[in-house]
Amino acid sequence: MNPPIEVLAVWLLIAGALGAIMMGLDKGKAQRHEQRISERRLFLISLAGGFWGVLLGGGLAHHKTSKISFQIVVLATSFVWLLVLSQILAWTGCFS
Repeated sequence: MNPPIEVLAVWLLIAGALGAIMMGLDKGKAQRHEQRISERRLFLISLAGGFWGVLLGGGLAHHKTSKISFQIVVLATSFVWLLVLSQILAWTGCFS
């Protein structure tokens, strides 16, 4: 396999796990009426490659699933990442 692709895969795995954990933590904080994790921070995690974790964590924790504006931003970052990833994989010949 291609070492840069492996590094990217590890990055996405770690960022996604962090996104899922942060969504779970934020849900717990919301239930306990504590200081919350800002949406901006959750968006940044999504933009940094944690998009799948933010989506998965939100779905599993039933957190921010009814907030359409939040979902639009996370889905947009997911779309951008998937587009970029498909181009990277095509460029490196992974689809050959």
